[in-house]
Amino acid sequence: MNINLKRNRKGSSKTVLKNTFFNSISGISVQALSIITGVYIARKFGASGYGDLAFANVFVSYFMLATDFGITSIAIRNMARNKGNKDKILFTYLITRFILSIFTYGVLATIIWFSSFEGKVTLLILVYALQMFSNVFNISWVFIAYQKMEYDSITKVVDKGLYVLLILILLLFFNNILLVPISMSLASLVAVIFGWIMLKKVIGKIKFDFDKAFLKEMLLFSWPIGLSNGASQVNGNLDTLFMTAYHGNVTTGLYSSAYRLVTALILMCTFFTSALYPLICERAIGPKESLENIL
Repeated sequence: MNINLKRNRKGSSKTVLKNTFFNSISGISVQALSIITGVYIARKFGASGYGDLAFANVFVSYFMLATDFGITSIAIRNMARNKGNKDKILFTYLITRFILSIFTYGVLATIIWFSSFEGKVTLLILVYALQMFSNVFNISWVFIAYQKMEYDSITKVVDKGLYVLLILILLLFFNNILLVPISMSLASLVAVIFGWIMLKKVIGKIKFDFDKAFLKEMLLFSWPIGLSNGASQVNGNLDTLFMTAYHGNVTTGLYSSAYRLVTALILMCTFFTSALYPLICERAIGPKESLENIL
């Protein structure tokens, strides 16, 4: 018994360290690329243009919450515990999020229609919001559930790397601020396709399946996580919306460019916890000693 516990402890340590390493490499790379892109965009369009982009991005992010509202965390938990039901979990998740995304985009478009936003800001919001649909099919959470962070890391770097490349090339020839969210959406789409190509290596063959029981479970247990994520987002970027409302887009641009640097440092603290979460989910249904070994 003690030998098995020692082996589990050693295996858990290796898994967490390996996944933390890959999370760190991809996280630092992504944040570095984000900072480079942010500086380039700010120099290209000035504080005013950067402020418009920051406002549109934050505004859309609140609607993005409604397309997930915690169900990704529940999907990771269930797949980490029961990989035999991967098909049911995967396709139930995809269908649910796709329906939520269609509904949310419709609500967003309706609000924009009756709003008093400038035409440029309206277009930025609508284009940014298209990422709702690419995010639905982003299956990085499956790699996390299987504790294969290297695939998740590769997908993130491909996404951000292609985004930077598109920004540098397109903005070199065209001075159109809409190319920023368009580039982001295109890069996200390519990363999704790349992720699906790698998916078979991780989970093998997949087939369409739908599980009403898992749908009910997702909706029942996800809302507390969704509320927590929403509160965290309000705490993190509501100031950007108020900054635009009271001081204009120029002040918002200056504020957001500095805030991006601080956010990049804060996100580095999540590398270890994101590697630990799927392992805890997996061990939570086993013997108590198995869970204690992780700690």
